[in-house]
Order: sequence, then C-alpha cells, then structure tokens
Amino acid sequence: MAEQYRANQRKTIAKAKRLKLAAEENVAAQELFETTMLLEAAQRGDDFTSLDPKMAINVARAARNTLIAEEHLALSRVQECEAILTSLHDAVDEVRAQVEDANLQVGKLLNIMNDQEIHVAASMKICMPPPSETTSLTIFNTPFPSRARSTSPSYSSGSMDSSGEEGESKAVISE
Repeated sequence: MAEQYRANQRKTIAKAKRLKLAAEENVAAQELFETTMLLEAAQRGDDFTSLDPKMAINVARAARNTLIAEEHLALSRVQECEAILTSLHDAVDEVRAQVEDANLQVGKLLNIMNDQEIHVAASMKICMPPPSETTSLTIFNTPFPSRARSTSPSYSSGSMDSSGEEGESKAVISE
C-alpha cells in the first residue's frame, strides 16, 4: 500500500514536470510570435506609438498571450513544487515513524536488560527525544512545520518509585 502511494506520488510529480515543460514551450512560442509581430512592424518602419489599428491589436494580443503563458508557467511551477513538497513531507513523516519504532525497540531492550540485571553503562542510557520535538528545519527563515505532532512515548533510563524519586534500575516508557 505504501509503495503504491509512493508510486502515485512519483507519477504526480512526473505529470507536474511535463505540464511545466509544456508551459515553458508555450511561453517560448508566444514570445516568438510577439517578437515576430514587433519585427514586422519595425521592418515596415512603423513607430510603435502610431501602428495601424490591425497591427496594434495584433501586437497587443501577442503581448497579452505571452503574459498569460507566463502566468500558466508560474502556476505549473508552483504545482510541481507542491507535488515535490508533499513527497518530501511524507518522507519526513516516514522517517519520524521509523525513529519512533527504533525508540520503542531501545526502550524494550533496556527493560529486558534491566529485568535480567544486565547493567548498561550510563553513557548507553542517554536517549534522544524524537527530532520533531527538539529540532526544526528552517527554510527561508520559516520553521518547517510538523504535519502531525508526534505523540510518541518518551524514554528514560531511570524509573520513579511511588515517592516520585528517580532510580537507576529500570528503563521506563512514559506517555
């Protein structure tokens, strides 16, 4: 299912790239037509402030069509970037889920080791919280938002007894 979703994302990105390329080609065609119209007027010796009505409307339409093509190109670039950004967000989410799974594995291993009275060096007990809670990626001075705030368990190498004092004996998974 996940592979099908990723394949669909790649297809969406490829389509957005094709649309952008078509828009780029259209801009080039419109610019060529506009330039041709202007060159025709210049070759006839027409002053651009005093074109005959037919030529004036043709030049104005060519300029307008070029601007419309540039707008379509800009929109197609945005759509391509949005498709890529969605894919990148999903990749971040996938890695975050893998980190959460790894944290669960570490917590379980520490509990098993502790239950079997296998002592782990203090340096091995340092657990990093998930990156979504401690770091933020900044793009153009804008924090990269987490799409789904992590609610993963946090881990510590000590346990609390009934008095709230932390001991050294157990790894604890806390919600």
